Amino acid sequence: MATAPQRETSTLEDIHGALVAERSKKAYASGIRQVVKWIQQTNQADALLSADGSINLAAFSYDDFVRFIVWTMQNTAVKASTMSGYRSAMRNYYKVQKVPLPSQFDGDLKDVFQGLKLALIEDNPVGSSEIGTHSIRKGAATFVSSGSTGGPSLVSICLRCGWSLGSVFER
Repeated sequence: MATAPQRETSTLEDIHGALVAERSKKAYASGIRQVVKWIQQTNQADALLSADGSINLAAFSYDDFVRFIVWTMQNTAVKASTMSGYRSAMRNYYKVQKVPLPSQFDGDLKDVFQGLKLALIEDNPVGSSEIGTHSIRKGAATFVSSGSTGGPSLVSICLRCGWSLGSVFER
């Protein structure tokens, strides 16, 4: 939970900061550090970083961020969800710096991350041995018990998967 600022000494930044949980602030800071690290490793510091070492949003573009994501996918074992967190960190960074967010961060980048997730799934298919049958049963049972009428019944899921219904008594 975000810490609430003191009423008497609150600033507009404090009020905006109270909207973001401390855990999210730490995750955003970590994501921005990864982008800065990439900028330095790819010898772009003079062009993309300010004198204080922060990202210069006047020079850093959407295309730079996409290159960062592609480089990260190719050179690290970071998961798609972590890379999506980098996107959230950049969105927050633009907001904190009071710089308008490029429209591609809402449109094009969503498609990039959908494709990224699919590409990573195809590279690393996960079967029931990695997930565990308990998780699969729990997921199926959760779906069925959610009140959805659009899916199969619990009985048909159990029978299809070859699971026993156990000692089910009608009461």
